[in-house]
Amino acid sequence: MTKKNLVSGNHSQEYRNQKMFQSIKQLKECRIVHWNIILNDAVLEAFCSLPNLNKIDFSFLLFYNYNKLYSFQKFSDSLESISLRKTSNSSIQILLDAIPNTIKIIQIEGIFLEKKTIYKLLETTKKLTNLTELTLRKTYISNYFFKKLCLQLFSSPCLKLLCMTWNRITDSGFHYFFTNKHYWKQLKFVSFYNNNISKEATEKILPRLNYYTDNPLKILLNREISKSFFEQKIIQMNIAKEKILITHLCKKEMELILQQKKFIHHITASAENKNIIEKYNSLVDELKGMVNDKRKYINFLRWIDKNVVHKDYIFHYYDLQTFLYQYI
Repeated sequence: MTKKNLVSGNHSQEYRNQKMFQSIKQLKECRIVHWNIILNDAVLEAFCSLPNLNKIDFSFLLFYNYNKLYSFQKFSDSLESISLRKTSNSSIQILLDAIPNTIKIIQIEGIFLEKKTIYKLLETTKKLTNLTELTLRKTYISNYFFKKLCLQLFSSPCLKLLCMTWNRITDSGFHYFFTNKHYWKQLKFVSFYNNNISKEATEKILPRLNYYTDNPLKILLNREISKSFFEQKIIQMNIAKEKILITHLCKKEMELILQQKKFIHHITASAENKNIIEKYNSLVDELKGMVNDKRKYINFLRWIDKNVVHKDYIFHYYDLQTFLYQYI
């Protein structure tokens, strides 16, 4: 990365030096900004004047002597990504006002978002039809505001990634998101890791996900929740398998197997989760093959009973049935 394409600020620089403000304005080819010192309205104006700015990464940011009567500037329409880490609520509100409606990526991390900031975020996201990624990690957003956020994101059909790690989302918010998943046809990844979501809510949602077959999802959940769901399914199928092997009177068990669907999505958190899902999918394939063979055999027996008249009772046809069942 050449100097003309990247500008960064740190605590060792003299941020009060007016020459720096003028220098920023001269960086017409600057595409990436990393800044982690106090920012004021003059510096914000300088950054907004950069015509090719593509990505901004602000950390530990605090606005200094900000003039509330200042005529708000907008970043260039070339800006696609803004990342705010451990930044004050007032700074986030100002920067959300400054981003263009064409922005694609918003990342906010490591701050308890105040109500005023959340309402500003809701107002902003409603306009962002090109948004592809929204990350709110460790912002402690409540379940009530998460559902409001989902409602605003209905106008963002390009959404590919939604990260809600370490917030306060509960079962109703989790359910609301997935029942409206059809609004985001391009969604590839969603994280609900470390929220207040119960095992019961997860067990209701996971089977429904297989109806979304066009775009498999990567879903980050707490490990113990998804793991127990698939373990229980494996236990049920193995019990059904034992009965299918020993008797013809197994219609209920065969129907149970035929109702199972392979899980096409990816539950991430650990390799253990991946292994248990692969084991579940493999067992579904195996038992469906066994059930289909069993049904063909039962149909064969019914056809024999109906169509074959035996005259030679020395060799009873049930011996043949037993032979076919055990050896063929």
